[in-house]
Amino acid sequence: MPNCSICKKMDQWIESNNDILSEINYKIDCFYDLILGKYPKSYREDFYQELINKFNTPENVTHNDIEQALRWKYGKKDNEGLAPNHINVIKDLSNGWVDYLVYLDKDTLTPQKSHEFWMLKLDRKTAYISVSYIVHLIHYQNDSIPIIDRFNWAATRYFLSLGGIKLPKKPSGFSHIMILKQFIELLLISDERRTFREIDKYLMMFGKHVAQR
Repeated sequence: MPNCSICKKMDQWIESNNDILSEINYKIDCFYDLILGKYPKSYREDFYQELINKFNTPENVTHNDIEQALRWKYGKKDNEGLAPNHINVIKDLSNGWVDYLVYLDKDTLTPQKSHEFWMLKLDRKTAYISVSYIVHLIHYQNDSIPIIDRFNWAATRYFLSLGGIKLPKKPSGFSHIMILKQFIELLLISDERRTFREIDKYLMMFGKHVAQR
């Protein structure tokens, strides 16, 4: 885990705030199925799983795979137009893929190194969510890197604020991905009936429909 003060504070907080953790789990349990059920069916889970399998072997990823992956993320079908900034992100990722494969060393490559590579390659803060999503696809099977976006971050920010942990309004660094991962894993320990993917989707919907209001 990256060396960040919030991550360390979370470790200490988990050890000493069982009451707050119980409150968080109670709030989540109350409307868990209702909120999880709001996850759009247009985000096809079977296609998402195909993307996870494809990107787990980056050498086999093509320009079309990158475009299809980001269309899924952006909620755009093949016949729908993309925003100019999304088109540019897809182009830049495709153009940089060969350089990434040269950089790639599966024995030493970490999610953080992948994230740093792509943020430096694309060289703009607005690409953060898209880059984080691609890193998620590459590293999910081995490292359980979540999909981070403004919605699940808003949910994480809300729940952790109950324990006195203050997070920035918008995620912007790899350490924020690890905070989200740590929080999801904390919820998994609290209720083993859930899955990592399910909690990630729940947090997205809670952030979208509840936490941001």
